[in-house]
Amino acid sequence: MRILVAGATGFVGSRLVPRLLAQGHDVVVLTRDRARAAQRPWGGEVRVVEGEITDARSVTDACFDVEAVVYLVHAMEEAVEDFVASERRAASTMAQAAALAGVEHLVYLGGLADEDADLSPHLRSRVETGRTLADTGTPVTEVRASIVLGAGSASYELIRFASQAPVPVLLHPSWVTGRCQPIALPDLLDVLVEVLLDGPRGPHRIIEVGGPETGAYRDLVDVMRGVRGLPPNLMGPVPAPPPVLTGTLVSQVTPIDPGTVAPLVASLAHDSVVSDRHESRVMPTGVADALAASLAQQGEYAAMPGDPDWVGANLDVGLVMDVLQRLPGLPRRLVPAALAPRNLLSTAADAAVALRRP
Repeated sequence: MRILVAGATGFVGSRLVPRLLAQGHDVVVLTRDRARAAQRPWGGEVRVVEGEITDARSVTDACFDVEAVVYLVHAMEEAVEDFVASERRAASTMAQAAALAGVEHLVYLGGLADEDADLSPHLRSRVETGRTLADTGTPVTEVRASIVLGAGSASYELIRFASQAPVPVLLHPSWVTGRCQPIALPDLLDVLVEVLLDGPRGPHRIIEVGGPETGAYRDLVDVMRGVRGLPPNLMGPVPAPPPVLTGTLVSQVTPIDPGTVAPLVASLAHDSVVSDRHESRVMPTGVADALAASLAQQGEYAAMPGDPDWVGANLDVGLVMDVLQRLPGLPRRLVPAALAPRNLLSTAADAAVALRRP
């Protein structure tokens, strides 16, 4: 089968491509930067189409002569206020290109959430992307997953960073009440390959997937500490700004790309668990086993050449200094310019710079 993987240089895509190649499939990848694909171990074994996911000509070119498309594009690296619109444009472009090129099946990895709930922008966008992809008639299989565990996953790396805190105290916003059902990366890849081989099963098939355990998001840090042989955290809720502002704040004190962190944090108020809303799969690998394999860099759980610099990074002086570099701009990101005088924002930024100086 000839398969187009859109988003192949991201976390899941870069691990899915070797699976497909090992099974003898011809793989085409669509990327905005050919050099990023070349950094991956499989870079020389695929056809690379370079172009923006919102550029109709590039996307249509990538879709021609392929039987199936795996859509793994996520626009969270964009500015927080833009990623929802960016995802909508990207999905619409892909849906139209797939229909024009005669693609037989479109497989989409979305977010595990109740589409009828009042969701965060991140999760709402994930749901809407699936609907947009199905709008032009190409059969869509939407696989909805919660947190994916493996080195390179932004969610996993956030859990790992939090578990490294020298003081075993975890204060969390009082609104973080959601539950999750993490899935191990190899288990997720099993599902994606399976639905590709199955082919389309209706105009818009939705499958909810997760591991065998559910729990609060904050519990994942304690499981990670247990895997590392550390005592559990002392936990407690604290008053905090609304989710969007809290997400922006957290994004500035981690080394992970802020555009990725802020939407993830804002989604912690919502449940992300397998339900009876749609077809479902509960996969076998437990959270502790997946975290241990990720820490040990075993097989598909391991980091891969071409991953971002923050993958596998430790909390050291260099990393702390990198985080501090972001602080001067924090007031401008937390407070809209229309709501605060410019001189106040400048004063706050100047104070942050002064505090960072020797």
